[in-house]
Amino acid sequence: KQPLKYYLASEQKQVEDILSKAKWAAALPKLELPKKGQGPTAFVIICQDLSIAPNETVYLKDVGIVAQTLLLCAVEDGFGGCMIGNFKADEISSLLELPENIKPKLIVALGKPIEKIILTDVKDNNTAYYRDENGTHYVPKRNYKEEIINR
Repeated sequence: KQPLKYYLASEQKQVEDILSKAKWAAALPKLELPKKGQGPTAFVIICQDLSIAPNETVYLKDVGIVAQTLLLCAVEDGFGGCMIGNFKADEISSLLELPENIKPKLIVALGKPIEKIILTDVKDNNTAYYRDENGTHYVPKRNYKEEIINR
Protein backbone atom coordinates (compact mmCIF):
# COMPACT_ATOMS: atom_id res chain seq x y z
CA LYS A 1 0.00 0.00 0.00
CA GLN A 2 2.95 2.36 0.63
CA PRO A 3 1.27 4.73 3.12
CA LEU A 4 4.41 6.53 4.30
CA LYS A 5 4.85 10.16 3.35
CA TYR A 6 7.54 12.67 4.27
CA TYR A 7 7.54 16.26 5.41
CA LEU A 8 10.87 17.96 4.71
CA ALA A 9 11.88 20.99 6.76
CA SER A 10 15.07 22.98 6.23
CA GLU A 11 14.02 26.62 6.60
CA GLN A 12 15.53 27.99 9.81
CA LYS A 13 12.28 29.17 11.44
CA GLN A 14 10.51 25.90 10.75
CA VAL A 15 13.50 23.87 11.98
CA GLU A 16 13.51 25.91 15.21
CA ASP A 17 9.76 25.39 15.63
CA ILE A 18 10.06 21.62 15.17
CA LEU A 19 13.08 21.55 17.48
CA SER A 20 10.98 23.19 20.21
CA LYS A 21 8.42 20.38 19.99
CA ALA A 22 10.89 17.47 20.12
CA LYS A 23 12.39 16.15 23.34
CA TRP A 24 16.11 15.35 23.20
CA ALA A 25 18.43 13.27 25.36
CA ALA A 26 15.92 12.12 27.96
CA ALA A 27 18.73 10.34 29.83
CA LEU A 28 20.64 13.65 30.19
CA PRO A 29 17.95 16.17 31.23
CA LYS A 30 20.36 18.57 32.96
CA LEU A 31 22.24 19.23 29.71
CA GLU A 32 19.28 20.73 27.80
CA LEU A 33 20.36 19.35 24.45
CA PRO A 34 20.92 20.35 21.77
CA LYS A 35 22.74 23.48 22.88
CA LYS A 36 21.76 26.77 21.27
CA GLY A 37 23.21 27.05 17.80
CA GLN A 38 24.13 23.35 17.72
CA GLY A 39 20.82 21.86 16.62
CA PRO A 40 20.00 20.16 13.35
CA THR A 41 19.66 22.11 10.13
CA ALA A 42 16.90 19.94 8.73
CA PHE A 43 14.20 17.48 9.72
CA VAL A 44 12.41 14.71 7.90
CA ILE A 45 9.07 13.94 9.51
CA ILE A 46 8.06 10.40 8.57
CA CYS A 47 4.27 10.25 8.42
CA GLN A 48 1.59 7.70 7.68
CA ASP A 49 -1.32 8.49 5.40
CA LEU A 50 -4.30 6.93 7.16
CA SER A 51 -6.44 7.25 4.05
CA ILE A 52 -4.16 4.66 2.43
CA ALA A 53 -3.66 2.44 5.50
CA PRO A 54 -5.74 3.21 8.61
CA ASN A 55 -3.98 0.75 10.94
CA GLU A 56 -1.34 2.88 12.67
CA THR A 57 0.85 0.01 13.87
CA VAL A 58 1.22 -2.22 10.80
CA TYR A 59 3.76 0.05 9.10
CA LEU A 60 5.95 0.94 12.10
CA LYS A 61 8.66 -1.45 10.87
CA ASP A 62 8.69 0.42 7.58
CA VAL A 63 9.11 3.69 9.48
CA GLY A 64 12.24 2.26 11.13
CA ILE A 65 13.60 1.02 7.82
CA VAL A 66 13.10 4.44 6.25
CA ALA A 67 14.76 6.22 9.19
CA GLN A 68 17.77 3.91 9.20
CA THR A 69 18.17 4.28 5.44
CA LEU A 70 18.02 8.08 5.74
CA LEU A 71 20.68 8.07 8.44
CA LEU A 72 22.97 5.68 6.58
CA CYS A 73 22.75 7.89 3.48
CA ALA A 74 23.36 11.01 5.58
CA VAL A 75 26.51 9.56 7.15
CA GLU A 76 27.75 8.47 3.72
CA ASP A 77 27.48 12.12 2.63
CA GLY A 78 29.26 13.50 5.73
CA PHE A 79 26.17 14.41 7.73
CA GLY A 80 24.88 13.16 11.03
CA GLY A 81 21.44 12.56 12.37
CA CYS A 82 19.22 11.33 15.11
CA MET A 83 15.89 9.52 15.27
CA ILE A 84 13.47 11.28 17.60
CA GLY A 85 10.45 9.42 18.86
CA ASN A 86 9.86 11.63 21.88
CA PHE A 87 7.37 14.17 20.54
CA LYS A 88 3.63 14.79 20.63
CA ALA A 89 2.26 13.91 17.21
CA ASP A 90 -0.73 16.23 17.61
CA GLU A 91 1.56 19.21 18.31
CA ILE A 92 3.70 18.45 15.25
CA SER A 93 0.57 17.99 13.12
CA SER A 94 -0.77 21.34 14.27
CA LEU A 95 2.55 23.13 13.80
CA LEU A 96 2.96 21.81 10.26
CA GLU A 97 -0.75 22.15 9.46
CA LEU A 98 -0.92 18.54 8.35
CA PRO A 99 -4.23 17.19 7.08
CA GLU A 100 -6.21 14.96 9.45
CA ASN A 101 -5.22 11.77 7.60
CA ILE A 102 -1.44 12.42 7.84
CA LYS A 103 0.03 11.25 11.17
CA PRO A 104 3.65 11.90 12.19
CA LYS A 105 5.36 8.69 13.28
CA LEU A 106 9.04 9.57 13.67
CA ILE A 107 11.26 12.62 13.32
CA VAL A 108 14.73 12.35 11.80
CA ALA A 109 17.03 15.27 12.58
CA LEU A 110 19.87 15.95 10.13
CA GLY A 111 22.91 18.22 10.08
CA LYS A 112 26.68 18.43 10.23
CA PRO A 113 27.94 16.54 13.28
CA ILE A 114 29.84 18.64 15.81
CA GLU A 115 30.80 15.89 18.21
CA LYS A 116 32.16 12.40 18.08
CA ILE A 117 30.09 9.62 19.55
CA ILE A 118 31.96 6.72 21.09
CA LEU A 119 30.32 3.31 21.16
CA THR A 120 31.16 1.22 24.22
CA ASP A 121 30.27 -2.26 25.44
CA VAL A 122 27.23 -2.59 27.70
CA LYS A 123 28.19 -3.17 31.34
CA ASP A 124 25.81 -4.59 33.95
CA ASN A 125 22.96 -4.53 31.41
CA ASN A 126 23.00 -0.70 31.42
CA THR A 127 22.37 0.74 27.95
CA ALA A 128 21.90 4.37 29.05
CA TYR A 129 24.05 6.82 27.10
CA TYR A 130 26.17 9.29 29.05
CA ARG A 131 28.84 11.98 28.82
CA ASP A 132 32.15 12.16 30.60
CA GLU A 133 33.61 15.22 32.34
CA ASN A 134 34.89 16.51 28.97
CA GLY A 135 31.45 16.25 27.37
CA THR A 136 32.32 13.25 25.20
CA HIS A 137 29.16 11.30 24.33
CA TYR A 138 29.23 7.55 24.98
CA VAL A 139 26.61 5.09 23.79
CA PRO A 140 26.72 1.57 25.24
CA LYS A 141 25.87 -1.11 22.67
CA ARG A 142 25.45 -4.82 23.14
CA ASN A 143 28.11 -6.95 21.50
CA TYR A 144 26.82 -8.79 18.45
CA LYS A 145 27.67 -12.08 20.18
CA GLU A 146 25.00 -11.29 22.79
CA GLU A 147 22.42 -10.54 20.13
CA ILE A 148 22.78 -13.67 18.00
CA ILE A 149 20.47 -16.23 19.60
CA ASN A 150 21.36 -19.36 17.65
CA ARG A 151 25.10 -19.78 17.94
